Amino acid sequence: MDRKGIAVMALGLVTLALFAGFSNMVKDTETIWLQTRLFGLLSYAALFTTVVLGELRVLSIKKADFPLFKYHKPIAIFSIYLVVVHFMSAFADSYKWGKLLKWTDYLGFSFQDKWLTLLSFGVLAFYLMVIVAATSATRSIQWFGYRRWKVVHYLSYAAFFIAYYHSVNLGTDVKTSAISPIVAPIMRYSFIFALSFLLARGLKGLGLFTEQFEVTLSTVFFIALILAATSLASHYLQGLDNVGALESNLNVTRDEIILLEEDSQRLSADVQGLVAGIREVKNGQDS
Repeated sequence: MDRKGIAVMALGLVTLALFAGFSNMVKDTETIWLQTRLFGLLSYAALFTTVVLGELRVLSIKKADFPLFKYHKPIAIFSIYLVVVHFMSAFADSYKWGKLLKWTDYLGFSFQDKWLTLLSFGVLAFYLMVIVAATSATRSIQWFGYRRWKVVHYLSYAAFFIAYYHSVNLGTDVKTSAISPIVAPIMRYSFIFALSFLLARGLKGLGLFTEQFEVTLSTVFFIALILAATSLASHYLQGLDNVGALESNLNVTRDEIILLEEDSQRLSADVQGLVAGIREVKNGQDS
């Protein structure tokens, strides 16, 4: 590792130490909860950017014509750093849900309920990211061999999709916060884009494309296809919900009709009894 790399690593460690101290100071306040959410979103954004940069280079017919790829590795390392910061905030948390957890729950092997399972998925994504990063150094690639390293590198996709599942099901800012109407669609579209790039990459790997516009067209096609499919699925599920609500309303209406019929029967019986009583009184007066 050169001097620049050593300096960056030292700065990162110092920053982590300072962040740990700050997190310990605010662990009983809302600040710890806000910073946990913030760094969760930032780490997902960095991971998505890493995946997209890698995919765009692979989808380029002339890989040398994609200069942005030089940011792929630094952003990948930074995404791991952000995940560590996100983890530190969650571990220090004594304000929100963190105070309900044992330290062993943060190891990623707790599956007692849905909530802990989603938390463990996030930790699993982090483990996969570390494996990919640890095997992506030049010496590691030489030791593994390019083909075996490439197979290991595919774990980055698993890390992204697991991180996405963790985020959309556990993330407050995706589900219930004031910025959810903005964050939720962004998360959904990021997933669609990543999946579209992966599918287009699969076709390119089969040798079906020789021109760049063919690769681009296939990517756009998959984006449009998945968008249409998700839209149809959303409308279908919404229709099911509407049908369920209608059936529920019909059941309520049916129950109300039955109650009205019972009330009318009782009222009719009361009226008949009243008429019979009036007749008896009248007959007694006549006699």
